Amino acid sequence: MPVEIDSEDLDLSSIHDEEYVRKLVEIYALKYRTSPPNLIIATHTTATRLLLNHRNELFPDVPIVFCAAVLSSEELEQLPPDVTGVTSKGDFSGTLKLMSRLHPDMRQIALILGGSDLDASPEPAVRKALQPFENRFELIWLRGLPLRELTEAVRALPSHTAILYVLQLADRDGLSYVPRNVAQAVAEAASAPVYGLWDTLIGTGIVGGCLIPIEQEGVAAGKIARRILLGEAPASIPVIRMEQNPVIVDARQLKRWSIDERLLPEDSRILNREHSLWQDHRDAILVASGLIVLQALWIAVLLWNRKRLQRTQTSLSLECGRRAQAEELTRKLQTRLGLPDKQSTLGALTGRIAHEINQPLIGG
Repeated sequence: MPVEIDSEDLDLSSIHDEEYVRKLVEIYALKYRTSPPNLIIATHTTATRLLLNHRNELFPDVPIVFCAAVLSSEELEQLPPDVTGVTSKGDFSGTLKLMSRLHPDMRQIALILGGSDLDASPEPAVRKALQPFENRFELIWLRGLPLRELTEAVRALPSHTAILYVLQLADRDGLSYVPRNVAQAVAEAASAPVYGLWDTLIGTGIVGGCLIPIEQEGVAAGKIARRILLGEAPASIPVIRMEQNPVIVDARQLKRWSIDERLLPEDSRILNREHSLWQDHRDAILVASGLIVLQALWIAVLLWNRKRLQRTQTSLSLECGRRAQAEELTRKLQTRLGLPDKQSTLGALTGRIAHEINQPLIGG
């Protein structure tokens, strides 16, 4: 089924004031006034909420599939019948438990939050998840710091500290950032291991965490969209709630921070392992080794047969030489004797000579 896709970047993570949102709504209402789409896929929370809040102005009759959106129970209950999708949930508690499990000697937890309203939105959930840990660990809040100050702060953290990177879209001065770039800068500068909340941060230098599986959620949303485009009613497709996030870690960071893999939960996913040649090509190595062994055995058999044949040929040559010597000696004797009455004596003598010549061969 051919599908034409238009992609729109709302940039609501960096600009989200009322005037900007109003202008966006006006632009998209004008742009799609005469040719509305058949389906809308909204990625992340801000885009989903914008579409829900301004749906009557934008796309009143167009089905919506959302993805990677953090929506409250009240918001989910109030969804229109032609809106469905896949929710996300940051597992702050699970990631904090993982940090304490992998670092038994941890004494401090440093938490990174940006300075914008969007950055502050997860803080209540973070504080709730921290309640069981408040008496065990000292909490160090790194909130709204410009990137240079932030990297200096994580470089100077005390020993026995682990860092939880929650989110930083902007600093206290209003300067916007790409969250992945912040995670990478922090991980490179930090004197302590860094943990995160999204699987898209693996590869930036974070150890891992109970990570939101963005790719998995995208695939699920794509399948829902396909069903709707093929004619299935959105109201018949329930919202997929991703309540449990998998433990995903980067093997390179485990090695960097000397973290024992045996401390990980059994169902953990370990990415970016540095495989040996044997691990990467085990089957090919086994097949090649087997062929080499068979070839070596075949060569050994051929060499043994060749050596046996050479011994046989040598023995036959010696025997033929002795027989030739006996015949030559017999001929000479016959020539010397040459008398008819000596034939019987000559025959006996020839047999005796042949017997004497062949005696060493038979003895060998």
